[in-house]
Amino acid sequence: MPNTPQPSDRSVYVDFDSRTATALDGVFPVVSWLDADGDECEPEDALACVAGPDNDGLWMTIDLSQRAPVSLH
Repeated sequence: MPNTPQPSDRSVYVDFDSRTATALDGVFPVVSWLDADGDECEPEDALACVAGPDNDGLWMTIDLSQRAPVSLH
């Protein structure tokens, strides 16, 4: 049976301005922004993005559909 990607509980912060994804093991470039149809789009229209590769050579698919703004005080 081929390897099937499994969901991860990895926490990732996506910075739309710098187009990076920050996880516990580093900061990785977002290389693709995807809309509801899976087509490439601009970050403000994205419901998912792809970042990486991470330190293990893996790519992260990040669901942005439930994103919430974060503010620093």
